[in-house]
Amino acid sequence: MRQKVLGHSDENLRRDNRRGVAEVSFSIDDEDHRVEDLGMGGFRLAEAAGRFSPMQEITVDQVVSDGHRVSFGARAEVVWAAPGHGGIGCRFLGLTPKQFDIMEALVMHRPLIRKSKKKKQRTGLMSLFGE
Repeated sequence: MRQKVLGHSDENLRRDNRRGVAEVSFSIDDEDHRVEDLGMGGFRLAEAAGRFSPMQEITVDQVVSDGHRVSFGARAEVVWAAPGHGGIGCRFLGLTPKQFDIMEALVMHRPLIRKSKKKKQRTGLMSLFGE
């Protein structure tokens, strides 16, 4: 007999899968906050409970990863704040395609800034003539 699963099926009661990240921060109001975990639907910030309150809308201005700052500009809403824990949980209020690509790179542990490929120096007969 088939049974219907209602509600959440994971132990964290989240609708999206979250991944722990190392050395990633979000810049909100010109202040960097360390990210504990993130997913395509939201994120959790460490030690930000006194700064933000539930139902507050915030804007993540920049993403800081691997020593690089990338403009982000995504709006989010604080869902919960745990003063004892010190963290807050937020959900995104919609992502543009560019913001989605940045989040996907973070979730998949890919670098935000791709290394530029230098143009190869042309060699051959035509390079002698400056073409």
